[in-house]
Amino acid sequence: MQSILTPDIGLIFWMAVAFVILLIILRKYAWNPILNALHNREKTIEDALSAADEAKKEMEQLKADNDKLIKEAKEERGRILAEAKETREKIINEAHEKAKADADKIMQDARAEIENQKAEARTEMKNQAAKLAIEVSEKILRRELSDSESQEKYVNELVENRESLTMSAQRLAIRYAQSLHDLALEKGKHDTIHGDMKLLLQTTNESRELSLMLKSPIVRIDKKARVLHQIFDDKVDDITIKFIDIIINKGREDHFVNIAKSFIDLYNQHNKITPVKVTTAVEVNDDTHQRIEQALINQTYIERVEMSTQVKEDIIGGFVLHFDDKLYDASIAHKLNEVKKELTN
Repeated sequence: MQSILTPDIGLIFWMAVAFVILLIILRKYAWNPILNALHNREKTIEDALSAADEAKKEMEQLKADNDKLIKEAKEERGRILAEAKETREKIINEAHEKAKADADKIMQDARAEIENQKAEARTEMKNQAAKLAIEVSEKILRRELSDSESQEKYVNELVENRESLTMSAQRLAIRYAQSLHDLALEKGKHDTIHGDMKLLLQTTNESRELSLMLKSPIVRIDKKARVLHQIFDDKVDDITIKFIDIIINKGREDHFVNIAKSFIDLYNQHNKITPVKVTTAVEVNDDTHQRIEQALINQTYIERVEMSTQVKEDIIGGFVLHFDDKLYDASIAHKLNEVKKELTN
């Protein structure tokens, strides 16, 4: 019996034959498919790598395009914002210029109307002045000016007449203001009409031409109404516009200022507001104003304060308060005057 470790020629031969047959079978039936499969695998890998490279290039191109789009978008955004800002400023400037032009035109028209009537006004005023002078002279002569007692009596009568006229104008202003005040409360527009009256008062105080036009007996009523409508139509409430028409139609436009003041007084009384005027030597800050206001509320009968300020360097320092016909002078100038009086007495 041979050992398995001792080679046998027959065994070697048949193993060689079997191996050759196996190679022939593999070559014919398996080797080509395996080689094809390997070749296809290599081609697939190469195609995948090529596709990956192409994809990488496309991604880089897309990123470059995206960066370019972002840059262009930012530039476009900047241009749009700049154009929007420019357009906004242009619209605002045009609106300001138009408003100024309209206001200038209104005032020019008013001035032109006044200038056109000046010649007639001068003649009329001269005639009225001459007539009044004659009437006054006649009254004086009739009262025997040589008699001092008669002169004193006449002077007193003139003073009383002046006071009577003033009281009559005040009563008229209060009557119209009271009617407007009651209507504003009834319609729930108390604060709105108060703002309108402040605007009307401010406008007439700032425009000497408008104030003169309202008081002029020469300017026709329809022209006064037209000017007032041009100034206030888009700035005040309809109730105020109708009230202006009533005042003009009644021929009371020369009382506008007093009526507005009377309405503001009624508004303050209704809301328990006390107007306080503060005079200082220099501008003071809001904190100081609030402290003065709180001190007035705490130390007086005042419940609510409407404060206005004025700067007068001649008071040197401290402050002066005016309210309800009262004066509280805490200025350095006042204290120095007091010291001066004491030293001179």
